[in-house]
Amino acid sequence: MSAAIPASTVSVKQALHEAVGDLMSKAQAAGAIRSDIGPGDVTLLLSAISHVTAHTGDPELRERFLAGPANREPLTRDMLRLTGYLPVPGDTHLSEYLPYTHNPATRPWERYNLHLYEWDRAARGRDQMWGRIERLVAEGGPELERLRHVGSEGVYEVVHGVAHDANIYRVAIDMPNNGAISNLPDHTIVETPGVITGMGVLPLRVGDLPPVIVELCRREAERVELVVDAAVLGSRELALQALALDPTVDDLDVARAVLDDYLETHKAHLPQFHGRWHL
Repeated sequence: MSAAIPASTVSVKQALHEAVGDLMSKAQAAGAIRSDIGPGDVTLLLSAISHVTAHTGDPELRERFLAGPANREPLTRDMLRLTGYLPVPGDTHLSEYLPYTHNPATRPWERYNLHLYEWDRAARGRDQMWGRIERLVAEGGPELERLRHVGSEGVYEVVHGVAHDANIYRVAIDMPNNGAISNLPDHTIVETPGVITGMGVLPLRVGDLPPVIVELCRREAERVELVVDAAVLGSRELALQALALDPTVDDLDVARAVLDDYLETHKAHLPQFHGRWHL
């Protein structure tokens, strides 16, 4: 349920200032904006879908971002110029959801300084992380105590807010749309400001997204629907359709080859695609 939150319920302005404060300090440290601009000078409104979330706030923040070094998040800068909205996920996330970085003739990934994901390095890092976790569980020590104070990425706030009807404002939280973004379907999972209450998370209404942004989001949302339906039904046809909607795919033969290889490699975990069970 979307709802307008009474001013007496939660200090939205205060929460916004706290959220913007960290953004301001990082931007000021990087020299992207003046040191005399404070959180009170900026209105922050984030909305769209996860990893495509855009900042719809103060024009001076956008201008200062563009006035910074040209090699800082160049894809983000291009999208800001194109849409007037400042994407916040960073170029490496943003590039996964846009069709503008994969042309083999013009090689835009070089211009944007984007690199392929290093699977082996990530796997080694994951193994090392789990090794540290196992040692912490077995041995304890000061490092375990420090983990009590790391950021929760909102998990604690959601649990606490619902359990204690705490009316906690979050500048960005994922939830069913239900009218928060007027020109996206109600069932789409969106990322918008919200207040965590005893009734659940209530998204704030942000209205329409600009046409170019909403269509990029709609394509991604429909792709996710196809992925879920394909997994539930064990449908290769729907899985291929999902790949065909992926902005990084520009060749259907490649999409078919990727799908065949993926389903073969992971067949032990995806038996529904191999006729062993289906709905």
